[in-house]
Amino acid sequence: MRRFLHKKNGQSSMEAITVIVLIIGAMLVFQKYILRGINGRWRSIGESWSSGRLYDKNKTTECIYNQWGTTNQWYLAQCFRDQCYLKCVGTTATSADCDSCLETNCRANVNGVDVCNR
Repeated sequence: MRRFLHKKNGQSSMEAITVIVLIIGAMLVFQKYILRGINGRWRSIGESWSSGRLYDKNKTTECIYNQWGTTNQWYLAQCFRDQCYLKCVGTTATSADCDSCLETNCRANVNGVDVCNR
């Protein structure tokens, strides 16, 4: 009888498996809380880079770089798509036409300040 009570060959592996299953189960139960915590931390890091300024589609200006011309400037993206795309990328496009279109139409001046080239 005494030998039967002290025979514990598979007990330690069963304990380890039980602990692993409990840890995985706890992670599954608290999965949303863990992800929200991680996302919140990422958001606070992102906001610290922008000094607390968040993206606002009505106040944020999207700028693109003039990679086709010679001005080495940034311009308003929507203006480029609407007015200068064919002059810069089209089959009959020239760098002079692209530069003049961007300079006259797509400079990002808001209250006298060039918001794309600060």
